[in-house]
Amino acid sequence: MVNSEPIGAAWICISKNPETTVRADDGYSETMGESYEWLSKLPNGREIKVGDAIIIRNDRHVLGFSVIEAIVKEMKIRERNLCPRCNRAQVRVRKTTTPKYSCANCRNTFELPKIEQSSQEHRRAFYAAGWEALDPDSRTFQAWKKLSKNPKSQFSMQPVDLSHFTEFRQNFSSLELAHFNARTFNGKSGHKLRTVRTRLGQGAFRKKLFEDYGSVCAFTGKNHPHGLEAAHLYSYSKEGKHHTDGGLLLRRDIHSFFDKGLIAFNTSTQRLTLADELLEYNQYTELQRAEAKIPLSDGVLEWLELHWIMFGSRD
Repeated sequence: MVNSEPIGAAWICISKNPETTVRADDGYSETMGESYEWLSKLPNGREIKVGDAIIIRNDRHVLGFSVIEAIVKEMKIRERNLCPRCNRAQVRVRKTTTPKYSCANCRNTFELPKIEQSSQEHRRAFYAAGWEALDPDSRTFQAWKKLSKNPKSQFSMQPVDLSHFTEFRQNFSSLELAHFNARTFNGKSGHKLRTVRTRLGQGAFRKKLFEDYGSVCAFTGKNHPHGLEAAHLYSYSKEGKHHTDGGLLLRRDIHSFFDKGLIAFNTSTQRLTLADELLEYNQYTELQRAEAKIPLSDGVLEWLELHWIMFGSRD
């Protein structure tokens, strides 16, 4: 059954070009499945909060959704091209004739626009942990028209009817929505806008692990992609970056145990070792002294050895 915990609010945000990390309207950057950026002064720009659901769409489909876990504010210098005659920001590039530019307002043509610079506040929402990418099909085709409270609005960010969003989610199984369901929480329970150190590149990190290993937990074997997590073999919060050979795909419970040191990999024996408290549960006893299910590179083994040293030998 789909998780029905309360969400503070939900927003539909348009992605102009999901194939790149830079949106078509210059000045914004975006990494699909990880973060979304906007100008604070835009309509609804100051209403989006941590704990809200974010739904990303393009011109045809809903691409996926998640829960916002952090929002970062940043001042950026923005440039606008203005018409030298009327001073309006309606400059158009002429591809086949000269002068190169024209003004859609006063019809003036000119070789170079007037450039105006200003410092403006941007916000970036991070949502990678709960991201559910949706395959384009009949369920996602123009689905935002039923989700939006104002479907005819031209705004880049539109408020969502929560009851309609719940109905939309019911088109998918709990397995398909596993990440989202696990991250859903009430955005009105004390979460605030804050500057944080975020996991930039987490989506690319996860994608690379699937390319390298396939849908396989390094310690338990083949699994459904939604049951696997991209696990760092070191403390990401301390390192602050994704190291080459610094990750493995792990089943969610195994990932949690690994981070807490309840499971470790002895690089000398090339076998797992479990804490005594895990051996009380039958589903984990077979992992004691089990070999890895994938080939481990020298770089991965170096990180696993550091993890082993940190949590001590249990052999």
